[in-house]
Amino acid sequence: MRKTHVLIVDDHQGVLQQIENLLVQETDFELCKAVTLDKAKSHVLLCKPEILLIDPYVNGNLCIDSLAALQELLPSMIIIVLAAVMDAATELALSRIGIKFILEKKIAPEQLLDTLRLVEKIHAE
Repeated sequence: MRKTHVLIVDDHQGVLQQIENLLVQETDFELCKAVTLDKAKSHVLLCKPEILLIDPYVNGNLCIDSLAALQELLPSMIIIVLAAVMDAATELALSRIGIKFILEKKIAPEQLLDTLRLVEKIHAE
């Protein structure tokens, strides 16, 4: 069975650990992690993830341009934004650069897995 590569980018170690704990129990995902945008860039090239799960406020600032640049590095990668809060203006800015999946960090583990598997299927098509 082929594993889906997921790169998680978040500067909160607790969030990274929770997602890692969830995904290591699953046999269909392989995980890479980064805590900064610079590391995210190198990990995109190294891990070649099908899915990028990222906090749009990594390092405290909204990183719309950086998200677009990460997408350009690997156009086939699907980005899922995972944010603590999301306002309409930010959601609109994300949709303008092609982000279709926006989740709240307080999402239930089952819902996160369901979303990852849905995106996995979309990527495979």
